[in-house]
Amino acid sequence: MYVAVDTMSGDLGPTPAVDGAIQAVHEYNASVILVGDPDIIEKELTKYHYDKDMVLIEPAKSVIGMDESPTRAVKDRPDASVVVCADLVRRREAIGFFSPGNTGAT
Repeated sequence: MYVAVDTMSGDLGPTPAVDGAIQAVHEYNASVILVGDPDIIEKELTKYHYDKDMVLIEPAKSVIGMDESPTRAVKDRPDASVVVCADLVRRREAIGFFSPGNTGAT
């Protein structure tokens, strides 16, 4: 099973989330789904060597900002990275998810 990782919501961009996910793949044999802009994620992934079967990418078109009302944002943007992560869990494609973003949205 996979753990979904919201790569787009953090204050520092996708680099820390992708780095942490790849460390989890290496250190814990974890399987991850990186959620966000595929072009940005793929560019980040070029920095690493990893088992490609352990890392999937799920597109998400938007991000819920820290200053936004989470309730409204979740309803208005089903394509937001944190919402896509939650949907992966709902569909049982992931066993859980991590998001460094707006805690009200999670």
